[in-house]
Amino acid sequence: MSINLSASQVADPQLAWTVQAAMAHASANPNWVTLELTESMLMQNSADSLERLHALRALGVQIAIDDFGTGYSSLAYLEQFPVTHIKIDRSFVTPLDDPRRGAGLVHAIIEIGRALGLTTVAEGIETPTQLRRLRELGCVLGQGYLFARPLERDAMADLVARKTGPAFAREVAVAHRHGTVRTKRSTLARSEPPAVAKSGTRLRADARPKAGVRR
Repeated sequence: MSINLSASQVADPQLAWTVQAAMAHASANPNWVTLELTESMLMQNSADSLERLHALRALGVQIAIDDFGTGYSSLAYLEQFPVTHIKIDRSFVTPLDDPRRGAGLVHAIIEIGRALGLTTVAEGIETPTQLRRLRELGCVLGQGYLFARPLERDAMADLVARKTGPAFAREVAVAHRHGTVRTKRSTLARSEPPAVAKSGTRLRADARPKAGVRR
């Protein structure tokens, strides 16, 4: 499950407590949860943000920088903040349909993630060509309409059951009833082989499993 944080939420001193209470109410596994924020949010009140993000990581949740490469990017901040994922903005993914474009920047972001020990997720994958080139560039996770469109609760539970097995699907259904999954933007799907991950769909068979899919 990927959850977008707003600037006001990141600035809230009670953020970690709020997240912990929501997970407890829903009986949610922290390993399921990825909190997403933009680069610009990291730069605002960075000392306070650093403390709050460390508190969130202590809960066991993942932290992703959304739309990476479109804002203020600082490698020093990537090392300083307890980030686990960087998400390649779809504006870098779309040009991959043209064999003469796109590969250089995407490859650079993937290598930055690898050098810093971060998981890289490609956003907005919509064509088989984009998927193939991302695999060739070494990106192991992705999300987008190529895998699934946004689904209603029952359709999502059915998709999860078919891709992963009924036990996990039942857990997802419970999370839906508690309101912890937003069906408008959260669908779980896989490229081959089918298996659930944490912050996106696995792009390579030998990749470490991870989860949640949105465009």
